Amino acid sequence: MKANTRLAAQLLGTAILACAAGNRPTTVLASEPGRPRGKAFELVEMLASPNMPPNLGAKRGFADLKPSYDLKAQDRVNSAWQELVETREDAIPALIEGLNDKRYCTTAAPYSMYVDYTVGDICRKILASRLEFYRSFDAFRPPLPEKGPSYIDAHFKDPDSGRKWIEARKGKALWEIQVDVLEWLIADERRHPFRNIYTEARVLGPVYYLADHIRRTKEPVPPFDPFFIVPKSRVP
Repeated sequence: MKANTRLAAQLLGTAILACAAGNRPTTVLASEPGRPRGKAFELVEMLASPNMPPNLGAKRGFADLKPSYDLKAQDRVNSAWQELVETREDAIPALIEGLNDKRYCTTAAPYSMYVDYTVGDICRKILASRLEFYRSFDAFRPPLPEKGPSYIDAHFKDPDSGRKWIEARKGKALWEIQVDVLEWLIADERRHPFRNIYTEARVLGPVYYLADHIRRTKEPVPPFDPFFIVPKSRVP
């Protein structure tokens, strides 16, 4: 019982993360052959938990923690997760590389049911907060149909496509990347004819406005997905 209480504290406790890590004008992609891979790659590696996934039960309404589940080790996983969320653009190459990592990372219940997440799942969620910001209800009210197409699915089908994407955007800042994303989104939405000009203006008008705002301010949209609450292993 005590172990399950500790797991509940780990899975359901919250650590509110900073949405933006300052206003520094950094470049987004610096993963080049011969260069040190950087701390972000180490942090992605640290997302791999040494624990085995807990038994989630038939309806995933609880998580049965075995005595061997190392909560201190899971703390280190959660610390790496939080640091990656706060690292912003510097972590993008490492996150892209980690998209297909099937190793167990953590278990959480963001939507009332417990789910096991792999390293790749968490990499995708962090990457999506940078590149798929347009899919959130908070970005557009109402959101785009079906929250818009997935930029990640369209551009990172395999490791080679990820490397080509990085090479093509070398030296760009995150705000420039986000403008590119919105331009891709506009082109993708316009592949399907709108019923009339008013429908097009309603759907794409906010996208044009956001792209113009990012260009003028040269500031990226901060991550805002409510899932970005890192579970803690201890009750504060």
